[in-house]
Amino acid sequence: MKTKLLTLVAVITLFEGCRDVFVPDISKEMINLVAPADHFQTDENQVSFFWNPLTDVDEYSLQIVTPSFDSIVQVVLDTVITDTQFSWFLDDGTYEWNVVGLNEAYQTDCCETRTITVVDNLSNDLSNQNVQLLTPAEGSFMNNESILFSWQELTGADKYILQIGDENFTSISLQKEVIESFFSTSIDNDGIYFWRLRAENNSTNTFTAWAQRSFTLDRLPPVAPQLDYPMDLDTLVTLNQTDDLIWTSAEDVISDSLCIYYDSNQDSLLLGVFLQAMEYDLDGNGIFLTPGDYFWKVISFDQAGNASVPSDLFSFIIE
Repeated sequence: MKTKLLTLVAVITLFEGCRDVFVPDISKEMINLVAPADHFQTDENQVSFFWNPLTDVDEYSLQIVTPSFDSIVQVVLDTVITDTQFSWFLDDGTYEWNVVGLNEAYQTDCCETRTITVVDNLSNDLSNQNVQLLTPAEGSFMNNESILFSWQELTGADKYILQIGDENFTSISLQKEVIESFFSTSIDNDGIYFWRLRAENNSTNTFTAWAQRSFTLDRLPPVAPQLDYPMDLDTLVTLNQTDDLIWTSAEDVISDSLCIYYDSNQDSLLLGVFLQAMEYDLDGNGIFLTPGDYFWKVISFDQAGNASVPSDLFSFIIE
């Protein structure tokens, strides 16, 4: 028996040791940067970075600092992406950037570094500039009465034109000329909305391209969840089943709040937890109930943050 055990341990150890072999070692490789070229200078505020793909790399870590990696004042960007290009907005100044490749076990050698300088747009020509939108985020769900539209202030912009309309802006429900870098308004009806913005300069009669996003306005709360098990006044002899509490929520629900109380007045809370699954295993989560009466309910939340009314308050008895 001891020999068999040692053999099994050896096989497991060999398997675990060989598993890493299937993750290629890229530590001696280096990412080849494509653009911008080293010491590139531009007066455009949106810069696109490109590099060549590398075999056996799953993700790329892009870093941008100012003014240099040897003397960092600010880490402007530190992001991990799967693509081999990325665009970012940069203020006037000098920057350095690099890219490191990553897989499950290794990262490439670090690394080629390049310098880029963004200079002031002295001519105030906005035709090659872009506006960076801030809020609402693309594809966001909101339940606000008042919607805040905001964007990064653009050098040389005298005003901004904000439009809200359908997807192709053939029908425009709001057009506003704004001096500041924000604007708030109320929208009466729920639905999917598209908004876009451009900056304009009066003296040069130039303007940026439209920057566009969409958002969903949803102020209708989901329906209350239905408690399925245990039913009201059920007696549970044991809690050794997989799912002790089970309920059903509406399709638009993304999470539920499960509450368990010691009393029917809901004054003494035993457990409060947010869940995405419509079930909860008490003992599996380290909650072992002593004999007695307990009370539970569930509240549902949709993607916009609306809360349903609570479910019925059910009780169950532990014997």
